[in-house]
Amino acid sequence: MTRAARGDYFDRARTLSASVCLAASATGIIGSLLPWVTITPAPLAVPGVRRRSQPFTGLEAGDGWYIVSAAVVIAVAAMLSMTTRRRAYIWLCLLASILIGAVAISDVRAIEDTASSISRRMDIVGDADPAIGLWLVAASGVIGLLGSVGLLTATPKERSSGTEP
Repeated sequence: MTRAARGDYFDRARTLSASVCLAASATGIIGSLLPWVTITPAPLAVPGVRRRSQPFTGLEAGDGWYIVSAAVVIAVAAMLSMTTRRRAYIWLCLLASILIGAVAISDVRAIEDTASSISRRMDIVGDADPAIGLWLVAASGVIGLLGSVGLLTATPKERSSGTEP
């Protein structure tokens, strides 16, 4: 097999990095659909007061919609960067990955705090801990960041059409 038929090193690296970005996108969407919190009942039972609330997904919490939107942006931007070889799409993919990571990290930290906005929105009663969905979303942000950096390094800058020194 000739070198032209296989593509050069950077083509293979771009393909691998775009695949990583697509995997991050799928992981983010799946994580938004899974439970974000596990709730242990409160130890003391007070008559007339519920002991625990129900677990909820990212879409029910509202933050999952941001994750799904950013994951779609990652998927589209990764595909467009592969077809056009333009770095602007890669920067968009990088920013969407940062958004996913920021939302996931802030929600992981806020789940256990009863005074946080997500706890108040979801009316959490009992001991709340992050569940698999939220951890998948956090992993999605990190994986998307790594894939975006891989795409960025494997895509050369466009050179000006001027004469070279």
